[in-house]
Amino acid sequence: MDNGLVDWPADVASKYVKAGAWRDENLYEWLVRGADCYPESLICDGERQLTRPEFVAVVDRMANALHRAGVRAGEHVVLQMSNQISGLACLFACARTGVVPLLAIPQLGTHELLSFIDRTGATTLVATPDCLETCRTAGAARPAVHRVLDTSALLGGPDTEPEPGFPRTAPDSVAALLVSGGTTGLPKIVPEVHRAWLYLGRCVADRCRFDPRSVYLIAMPLAHGWAMCNLLAVLDAGGSLVISPTPAPTVAFALIARYGVTRTGLNPSLAALWADAAVGTPHDISSLRTALIGGSTPAAEVLIGFGKALNCGVHQGFGMTEGLCGIQPPDLPQDRMLADQGVPLSALDELLVIDEAGDPVGPGEVGQLLTRGPYTIRGYYGEDPNNSTVFTADGWYMTGDLVRLDADGAVSFEGRIKNQINRGGEKVSEREVEELLRRHPGIRDVAVVGAPDDRFGEAVVAFVVGEDLSQSDLGRFLVAAGAARYKIPTTVHPLAEIPLTPVGRVNKLELRRLAASPNLIGDDRE
Repeated sequence: MDNGLVDWPADVASKYVKAGAWRDENLYEWLVRGADCYPESLICDGERQLTRPEFVAVVDRMANALHRAGVRAGEHVVLQMSNQISGLACLFACARTGVVPLLAIPQLGTHELLSFIDRTGATTLVATPDCLETCRTAGAARPAVHRVLDTSALLGGPDTEPEPGFPRTAPDSVAALLVSGGTTGLPKIVPEVHRAWLYLGRCVADRCRFDPRSVYLIAMPLAHGWAMCNLLAVLDAGGSLVISPTPAPTVAFALIARYGVTRTGLNPSLAALWADAAVGTPHDISSLRTALIGGSTPAAEVLIGFGKALNCGVHQGFGMTEGLCGIQPPDLPQDRMLADQGVPLSALDELLVIDEAGDPVGPGEVGQLLTRGPYTIRGYYGEDPNNSTVFTADGWYMTGDLVRLDADGAVSFEGRIKNQINRGGEKVSEREVEELLRRHPGIRDVAVVGAPDDRFGEAVVAFVVGEDLSQSDLGRFLVAAGAARYKIPTTVHPLAEIPLTPVGRVNKLELRRLAASPNLIGDDRE
């Protein structure tokens, strides 16, 4: 068993097995079985079009290449990948060989990659070609990193028969490590166990009513939990998968027209962008039947506008990298579709909504959401100090989200109690950005908060005590520090001092009020 995994108690695991949720199958075995059952379904990325059996052959080739490069079962790798078949093949090749990949989106910089290397003990970095430079820079800064591999080059090597002797990867072992935006510093690491992850995929497929006729377009980053659970779902149902290299509507619309895409999923900011671009598009996007909108709570006008502009159905969903997901059925009437963000996927999901004293609240009352279940983790990976404060002794994950839970189990999100910014679906830790900015020689003190933003849901706003620094000054500094670009403050406000509460803590409530004020003057120059 992986020492970094906080496992489910034996009696709880037994319950999930007996209920049929957890099966004796790993990710690679599931992939091979699906290829046998649905040999004509496709996996495409705009450049390559493969049948499911052909994709399995690519995965086997990648597994052999990883083995030849010296990567062995039980090792950790950091896999930074954009939306390409070669990156996806590497993920499944890791399942074939017993290697544990940490999935990193392309937007992450060396600052984040170095923390992943340090926390997982990874000695290998694997990257799609567009991410190679960042991985090489990170690898050069850590002597323990032995190799930086290119997914395309790995597939370009000699084509050999599958290596004999790959040990079977246990279904109760870690399939991949995902990244969750934290509130207390660097991103947290979420372990996805094979049998739990596959169960999540089956649940999504059932709720979304995927079938072998479904053609799903992935426009969100493949390394996100959002994209992966939908990928697992559509493949489990026998459907075809189209991977868009970018969410840009011009590219995505061309793929919809080319492959007859019927389903997709977007965050609210992309949904609004697509709705604008759909007017007058030269591409025939009439095959699109339904879009799932989630990642942050969308405005009603975004949902309605998207459905009208693309002439398709819309349903809402929510999910957290740590586990719990809820999705509306795809055929709700508009008034019901606008009423909440969805019902949890599994009858085995447990939800508890509590007040500030820790007592349960009644239906329809606002409180913090706690959850546990067959695809919700019991702790972050490794010796994460957050585990003692975010997870209870009896396994509840304290989400930090404020919700209403109605009598039918539907969840409505009302806000959060944690210091995290949701910028277009990417989670930004206020504390992490503050710690990076405090390294700037011209900053004496700084506080970062989120503010409402029409396009991305929330903007990153910095209040700075010190020199007169512009938004572009802070942007250049953060990029030089290796931070992801989506963490750069969009607006900078100078202050004489940071406001404090009566007990001497930073008054984030006052700063959020200031950040949302239309009368506040700041610098938002790019």
